[in-house]
Formats: sequence, C-alpha cells, structure tokens
Amino acid sequence: MKIETSEEALQVVKMIAEMQEVCGETNITATKDKLLIQAIDGSQTAFVEAEIETSTGVEQEEKFGVNANDLATVLRALRGQTLKMETGEKNELVIKTGDDYSKEQNELTLFLEPAHDLEMATKAVRQIEHTQTVKIEGTQDFRTGLKLAGLIDEGTVLFETTKDNLFLITANGQRGTFKRRIRIKSGVHAKGLPTKTALNREQLLQLVKAKATDVQLHLGNNKPILIEYELGNAKTKIWVAPRIMDYESPTAKEEEIEELEEGAEEEQEKVMEAIA
Repeated sequence: MKIETSEEALQVVKMIAEMQEVCGETNITATKDKLLIQAIDGSQTAFVEAEIETSTGVEQEEKFGVNANDLATVLRALRGQTLKMETGEKNELVIKTGDDYSKEQNELTLFLEPAHDLEMATKAVRQIEHTQTVKIEGTQDFRTGLKLAGLIDEGTVLFETTKDNLFLITANGQRGTFKRRIRIKSGVHAKGLPTKTALNREQLLQLVKAKATDVQLHLGNNKPILIEYELGNAKTKIWVAPRIMDYESPTAKEEEIEELEEGAEEEQEKVMEAIA
C-alpha cells in the first residue's frame, strides 16, 4: 500500500487515531481505489468507519491492525502537513511528510498488528433498522448543543425529533433543563414517527470532532444512533449505542422514562451479544 492523502482524508484519519481513549481496536483495509478505517471502543458501545477514496497502489486487498494510541501520537506531531503512508516489507507502516523540495522531511515507522476481528461488530451495526433519517446543517451546531447540555448534565443527553421537523438536543438535571432546537435542513423532511434516544454526551463529543458541512442522523427509539458526514473524499459513519438514563427528568412523565430505560437496556444487550 502506498498513498498520499488529501487534507480532508487526513482529518478523518486523525479523528479516529485521536479517539484512542474511546476506541481500542483499529483496522485499516486498503483496496485498489479505497482506504477503509474501522475502530471499536473498549466498552463496545461505539463503532466508527471511515471510507476514503484514494489510489493505494495495491492489486490485492491488504488488511492490518494499528495501535490507535501510537498513531495518534505521530499524527498530532505531524499536524497540518501533507501525509504519505506506505506499508513496508516487514509488517510495518511508514509515515512520511514533505518531499525532495521541502524544508523539513520526516519519516516514522510503526509496527503493524494482525487485523482485529471486527466482523461481528460490522455485521451487528449493519443490521440495525432505523425508523427515521434527518439531515442538519453542519457539525458545529451539533457540538455546541452537546457542550451547552453539559452545563445541566455532564453525562447524558437526549436526542429527539418532532413532527414539525425539528431536531432537539435536551438535558434534564438537578441544575435545571436545556433544550437546543435545530431546524432540519430545508428540503429534507423527517421520515417516520418522532423518536427519542438517550446517549453519552462526552462520548459523542470525542467521536464527532470534524467540521463537516452536513450531518445525517439515523434514529430509532432506543436504538443505536448512526451519524454520517462527508469531508471531501472521505465518508465517516459513527454508530453509538443508547444509554440508560441515570436521572429523573423534571419535564418528562415517569412512565416515559421507564419505557426509555427498558428499551435502551434491551438494545444495548442485543448489540453487546452480537459483538461479543
């Protein structure tokens, strides 16, 4: 494998590498015209997949595992530089920056790991059936909502959709309540009935870091959420399992909370069983 990534693709690679606190096992698969990066977190509640269209120079598929922590350290040090990656003959990943005309050139070698077994996790997320798909404008509003929700509850946020084409990020706690209304992008309407899902706020902030123009959300009551966005020639998908609500909402009915908790627990158990 031998590639020179675009700036957008490099941002996706960095995003996944920097999730070493979230994602444990990371695989890279290279085909003739595509680079696929897959990662799963240690608690097996988040699965990330980035597909980058780029010439790799391989005739047959190459697949290997990498240490996300080591990769993150290297990429942070090389931030902002044009990146070249190639696999060596000794089961190693060579990362280079600069060219013959550059003032500075760097070359680092990381030893590769055998590809991790992520087949069951991949199959599990592919089988999730969502009841609703919405598109919102940009990840910035999304991240701002998550940060503001942390003023009320640092742990849990609630994603809701409404019949009047609004996407809501809400938080309820002893300090008070928070609600951010985001208009679903013009021309794209919510499909299906309104949904409600509780999620880990901090985990989402660590996973969704890129500044993409559009974000597509696939939702279902108490089902793992799927977040999709594109950066240039890079497409990223993030699945996050629902969270059991650990607070009493002052604005929701008790029976609604109990139903949400039970549904989230059942869905999380199904995903964990499928991945295990």
